Amino acid sequence: MAEIKQKMDIRTCSRYVEKGIFKDSDIQAHLKSLPDETNNAVWVDLTVEDVEALEDDASEELTDESEVETPAVQVQPVEEGT
Repeated sequence: MAEIKQKMDIRTCSRYVEKGIFKDSDIQAHLKSLPDETNNAVWVDLTVEDVEALEDDASEELTDESEVETPAVQVQPVEEGT
């Protein structure tokens, strides 16, 4: 039973369907058997401005090179014929 639950991982189950190990109906049955956790959810209300601000922050983090250390690497030229 534990092996079946492991194979139902969302990241891998589509491969098992492609290989014929599971059918789509097996996955749908598994999803219906999962408990309803709606009461434990935390709902977040975002506006378009909030999303744009989050995207701006993320792009600044990716382009800020002041905190990134580049390791020193020496590249040796390759001689032809060796």
